[in-house]
Amino acid sequence: MPSNKPDPDELIVKTQYFISGETSQANLKQIQQEIIRILQMEGYRQTDVDPLPIGPIQHTMDFRLFDGIPVEDQESLTEKAKSLFGSSGNTREVQDITTDEFLEGLKKARDDLPFRLVFHFKPYDEGDVEGYDIEIESIPVLLQKYRQLPVREDYSYNKKDIVSQNKREVTRIMGRMGLEPLREPYTEAETLKTQLKQEYRRHLDSVEYGSNVLQYLDEGDTCFQRDLYHAALNCYIHALEWTIITYLNEERGKDVIEEQKENEDTRYYFHHFVDLIQGDSPIKQTTMESLQQYKDTERHWIAHHRSGDLPETRVEDVRETLLNLIGELFTPRDH
Repeated sequence: MPSNKPDPDELIVKTQYFISGETSQANLKQIQQEIIRILQMEGYRQTDVDPLPIGPIQHTMDFRLFDGIPVEDQESLTEKAKSLFGSSGNTREVQDITTDEFLEGLKKARDDLPFRLVFHFKPYDEGDVEGYDIEIESIPVLLQKYRQLPVREDYSYNKKDIVSQNKREVTRIMGRMGLEPLREPYTEAETLKTQLKQEYRRHLDSVEYGSNVLQYLDEGDTCFQRDLYHAALNCYIHALEWTIITYLNEERGKDVIEEQKENEDTRYYFHHFVDLIQGDSPIKQTTMESLQQYKDTERHWIAHHRSGDLPETRVEDVRETLLNLIGELFTPRDH
């Protein structure tokens, strides 16, 4: 009989945000204080508070749900400092709370709520872009129940609902800071082997039309993971179009979106975009050959054959071309 124990890779939701600003201790502290304020309003308490108000700001923050789940009282500054450093100077490991009161609260908590939210802050300063990458992990209540409670073998839960709820909650909470995800929430089980490098995500997120590339890429990946190959292929082709649109606007000053708005008789389609970037561009020959193939056949095929068999490898090839195109067009070059 297969085990009903949940797989963390299928349930722990991860995402990444970027917040621009100086990579200074003062700015990092201000960012963290805003996160603390918002999460306290959401019913979370920070569990890794620095006991001493001196020294560098920590680059990790750990929050746990306490709304409806009783937790131990915060130690006084003096007691926490003693327990941390002691006479030997060794740090005290943070232990899970195991009081009967806490366990009873955990038992009653909804499985699909984020129980623990972990934030990692990484400074980024490259060219004209400066700020902090914020990587977030959301560990659902269900996982904590299996870690600390005797769960029945026949205990049922809906994995899809738990993941979806954690994704929505993280997005909603960070939205209160006016932030949009640099990378859409995902689980390790959903992750494809080859990913777009963060430097390209960050760049595309910072330029006009670049967010459309990321949107269609991420939507395509979601469809691909669900074996919705027709929908994934369509998203990847749209992402190819927006990649070229973004490049033309940024590198050549040609805004095809504005041109179409200003002249209703002007229309650009996939084959136009491929023609526009031929010749004077950093695209490799193999990538251009793939684009030429899509120009001749792929758009027609998508438009007229939305059903029927579609090999997974065919969709993977288009996705690989997309990642190669982004890397070739947006790798920094000496002018």
